[in-house]
Amino acid sequence: RKYLPFDENCEKSWVEPFIFVQAADTQLGLKESPLGWIGLNYGWNQEIKWSTQLVADVNSLKPRPKFLVVCGDLADAYPDRQSEIRKRQIVDFKRVFSGLEVPLVCLCGN
Repeated sequence: RKYLPFDENCEKSWVEPFIFVQAADTQLGLKESPLGWIGLNYGWNQEIKWSTQLVADVNSLKPRPKFLVVCGDLADAYPDRQSEIRKRQIVDFKRVFSGLEVPLVCLCGN
């Protein structure tokens, strides 16, 4: 398997140290989750603010990180019970992280 932003020939070995950033559980919707009221139209503005700040912080790092890895839950809504809400959360996740100036690696789930 390959991860497209990385060139296999260039990435086989490193001559210099590099940094990367690891974040976890962006989980858009968690803070305002209705906890048991599945299907309600709740928001995730706070998680968008936090994620936007993360993108800005990573973009401002010197030296530039090689990549950002986000582990854990990316969105809060369940795909089988809240599919429309989850689709909107994923659209917002992609929108926020499209501003990232380094490759993004997602390791979804727990």
